[in-house]
Amino acid sequence: MKKLSPLLAGVIIGVLVVEFPKLLAVSYPAPAPSAASATAPAAAPAQPQGTGTIVHPISKNITDRLTKSTRHMDIVKIKQGDREVETRIYYPMDKNKAMAVILIHEIFGVSDWMKACADQLAEAGYVVLVPDLLSQMGPNKGGTDDIPESQITTSVQRLPAAQVLADLTAVADYAKKMPECDGNIAIGGFCWGGGKAFAFSTVNKDIKAAFVFYGAPML
Repeated sequence: MKKLSPLLAGVIIGVLVVEFPKLLAVSYPAPAPSAASATAPAAAPAQPQGTGTIVHPISKNITDRLTKSTRHMDIVKIKQGDREVETRIYYPMDKNKAMAVILIHEIFGVSDWMKACADQLAEAGYVVLVPDLLSQMGPNKGGTDDIPESQITTSVQRLPAAQVLADLTAVADYAKKMPECDGNIAIGGFCWGGGKAFAFSTVNKDIKAAFVFYGAPML
């Protein structure tokens, strides 16, 4: 059995520190030009932020990872009351049983950035479940992919807290019964999802480890 918190924390922190800047195509302020570069052409202006649309650009690194990954991914619909939570499941190459990690999306929904995060964790040997908590909340009962980008953040903010916790409970129950899962479940989230990871870990006894990245404890 894998060590729970230290190993998973190391993987996630490593992803954050090493890979995420590449995946996000983060733009950092340019250093002051040296005398040798003073005549170099000016850099293109940074993409404006705070426009109400998804701020994580789909960089070449993300596209490459998603198109070239050899890991298997399934999309399942997990029943929760009268709802069905569409959930992406990323599998490691190792066929042995592994810890399941529920990865909660940011306020931007299940973006390609989140899919790339999940693939990286699967690459490290975990079974990763990414529930779309906007399932059936969009047009024609669609989810993230069916909601205009300019409306995704508002749609996530309006999700009822009780519904989110119920959805996560259904996903955790599903994960625990998966033949690929060794019975151990961890949860992690980013921003809005970080707050939900914190909240869920306080009410679900099956969670062995929780990782909250820049998320407020929104109950």
